[in-house]
Amino acid sequence: MRNRSLEKKLLFVLLLSIPALAANFWESKDYSKWSEQECMQLLKKSPWAYSIGFGNVGPAVIQPQSLDQEDAAKKMARPQAGPGQITGITYGERESTQFFEFRVLTAKPVKAAIMQMQVLRNPALKEQARQIINSKPADQIIIQFEYRSEPPGSGAVHDIHSYFLHATLADFRTNTYLASDKVDLLPVKDYLSPNDKRPKPAFVFPRFNEKGEPYFTGQENSITMRSVFEPEVGGKKQKYDVFIKMHPKEMWFQKEFAF
Repeated sequence: MRNRSLEKKLLFVLLLSIPALAANFWESKDYSKWSEQECMQLLKKSPWAYSIGFGNVGPAVIQPQSLDQEDAAKKMARPQAGPGQITGITYGERESTQFFEFRVLTAKPVKAAIMQMQVLRNPALKEQARQIINSKPADQIIIQFEYRSEPPGSGAVHDIHSYFLHATLADFRTNTYLASDKVDLLPVKDYLSPNDKRPKPAFVFPRFNEKGEPYFTGQENSITMRSVFEPEVGGKKQKYDVFIKMHPKEMWFQKEFAF
């Protein structure tokens, strides 16, 4: 009996010593309780936000929470790009890496993060934010993106911004699309260039087919987005082949597929 009692006590101690798997904050906390830091995390590293770095060897895709900036900096010196590896790009100035950050703007958790940050700065917007967050999904899927360089201060960002400022739908009509294991190539429907009211460019895709059925339901194995950016950087034309792989089974929010 004493041995059994001792075994139970030891088992209880062992169970207490094993840390519980922490749920993502967007699964365990109401969006009205999110901090600004958590909102920024969702907009940069989450199932709805992806970052791609391009260097002098070629592009490398960073999946959310797979590679932080410190690791990226260490790996820039390596001569060849492999999975999750970043290298630098040279175009007449110091070596740097160009990053493109994408987020699904129409996804409810993304809207919640953006609006919650506004509420934290101005609580009077709380009711307006609630209405926007809980509004019915639009007929389009909007993927917004922005760009930066590491280290900061590279002239490439100015050149890239100029490219997107003057780009039109014609520049992306034949090379930008969504796809999945259930949907063939779904071409971009519109391109939103940056302006004073909308500082970040975006791609617009249709949400429903001609029968009114959604193209994507959350049951897919993966959803991919491809595009090609061809800005003139430092007097030389660059080609950035963009590939993003999203995981629909992780893109559920409040028991609904968020896309």
